Amino acid sequence: MDKIRVLFVCIHNSARSQMAEAWLNTLYGDRFEAMSAGLEPGTLNPYAVRAMQEAGVDISGAATKSVFDLYKAGKSTATSSRSATRRRPNAARSSRA
Repeated sequence: MDKIRVLFVCIHNSARSQMAEAWLNTLYGDRFEAMSAGLEPGTLNPYAVRAMQEAGVDISGAATKSVFDLYKAGKSTATSSRSATRRRPNAARSSRA
């Protein structure tokens, strides 16, 4: 059976979406292929890295990614943090023009 592909999206892809990607891949990597991206990629949040390390998951080598680049690559299932949709509700539509 093919893995379900999930793309977690937030503003900068620096913390929450990176953590969600790591948790889904760590806990359910046999059934899911998780990725994460941001509307405006930034730098990895050191507090997120530390929190995940304390939980036994290493994301220190992760890089932030653009949601638009991954969308073009065919990632099909996405979730969005509430703050991302509140702050940038039309970002996806306006960038495709």
